[in-house]
Amino acid sequence: MQTITFEDAQTHRRSMSIDVSGSRLAAILDEWDVGRTPLYLPVSTGMLPGPILDIDARDGRGAALSIARRHENNEATTYQLLAVLLGRAPLQPGSRTAANDSWIKVAAKTIYRYLKCQDKTPEAVVKEFTQIANMPDDIKNFATSADFLSELDYLKHYYTLHVVYTPTRDDERRIRDDVLKISWLERANRTRLGIGEALRSVFVPGPWPYAIDLPLLTGAKHGGTHIRLVAPEDLEIGRLAITFGGQEIPLLPQPARKAADSRPYTTPQTLSNDHSDPAVELTRNRRQVEILARPLALAKLEDRIPRNNNNSDVPPQWVLTATFNPDHSRFLLPAAVNLIATVTLLCFAHHFSWGTASNPTPSTAFLSMIPPLVTMYFASPREHAIAGQFHAFGRMLVTLSAGIALLYAALETYDTHRTSTHCLPLWHPLDLCVGAQTSFTIVISICCLSILYLIVLMTSVNASHIDAFRLRKNLAAARELLPEEQKKNGALFRRRCSLYFQGIVSMIFMTLLVRRNFDTPLPWIRRVIGADIVL
Repeated sequence: MQTITFEDAQTHRRSMSIDVSGSRLAAILDEWDVGRTPLYLPVSTGMLPGPILDIDARDGRGAALSIARRHENNEATTYQLLAVLLGRAPLQPGSRTAANDSWIKVAAKTIYRYLKCQDKTPEAVVKEFTQIANMPDDIKNFATSADFLSELDYLKHYYTLHVVYTPTRDDERRIRDDVLKISWLERANRTRLGIGEALRSVFVPGPWPYAIDLPLLTGAKHGGTHIRLVAPEDLEIGRLAITFGGQEIPLLPQPARKAADSRPYTTPQTLSNDHSDPAVELTRNRRQVEILARPLALAKLEDRIPRNNNNSDVPPQWVLTATFNPDHSRFLLPAAVNLIATVTLLCFAHHFSWGTASNPTPSTAFLSMIPPLVTMYFASPREHAIAGQFHAFGRMLVTLSAGIALLYAALETYDTHRTSTHCLPLWHPLDLCVGAQTSFTIVISICCLSILYLIVLMTSVNASHIDAFRLRKNLAAARELLPEEQKKNGALFRRRCSLYFQGIVSMIFMTLLVRRNFDTPLPWIRRVIGADIVL
């Protein structure tokens, strides 16, 4: 199982635990007299070429394990691929001769040079395989087949990481079971937005999606693959999507057993591309996501996905896109409440100071200095770096609004020569005077714009939590992989419209802070629009 956690906004850590069965390893080693020679044990597929940051590997006793270098990884991969070739047509022990085995070294060098040299093409390695003398025809045909070349090309761009491992033995020389733990850092990639999406994000801000590679899905051949994504501290997982080669796959929620089933607010939700034979299955709640892949169904799904980048030399990769939503109570809600209180007190102060015929009294303006000070306190960053980046522009806007409001309130309170105009000091290089009504309007306008921005930001975070909006977007992006009966006669359009209506209703309930499970259709909505249309 692989666990992905975020260290900061730029890096995430992958941690893996690998169970080593002593009996199964002993059955393999008994065929070879290796003694106590260390083994090159594969621990992770799909590694990108380049330096690995802060890698740490340890066995069950806590002893550090050495990491294989790049050429050692290529050598170990070469022997593994060579064993696959030999397994296609094993020779009888009595018929093995030096002439029969001469092709093995040549084939090994051919595979190793291809893995090492990034400029070599599959056509070049096919030509080299066909020129190897004494190579059996059935092995040569398999070595030049599309399946073997595809695997060879994938291992060239995404190599397999090995550790140098010496099995531990008990007093009777039996190999013990062991658990290997390995972790390393990777750069976290925020998805690039198009021009239209970038402009829309300026006026309608929202959580920024992060793209996380899933090489274990691409390299999965046998058994299930389990990946866990844990949200950063004080953040919750919002919208999710899984793509292969740029094509998003459908992630449909499992229908509830009963229409009146009301599960708790934080109950995990299961998503899959096909509930009868799922290739990818996600079980999630607000804090983490469990991804389970089944290789056989996954291979069938990959064959159905059209290749959009046919000219690309890099094999398609599975990618998880996730957004991380901050809690409103840490910054957004307190800042909005304090700015609303600031605007209210400033309006009262302005009314009692300039809106009456009596002499101006600055006592009411003094109270309006308190909310800006509290707002500046909440604007100070005290959260994860991802939440800090998400709140960066809002903090700048809130701090600016609170500072201007505090300055205005201070002038209204402590200016002993108060007139209907506010001027800069005489020693100031700018001779600037602003009327009291104009300065009040400017301060209130800036504060109201900041409040509006915070409300839009909270609304977009709530929308990211609502699964109806995610499913509506997913159905449009994964249209090519949906069954034909779900697309004909406008069924897909009606389904997306019903999901939009369901999302709006869920948004209203969430805004009113009603504690419900917003990831499933509300019972009365299911009765009105039909559960078969929504799910």
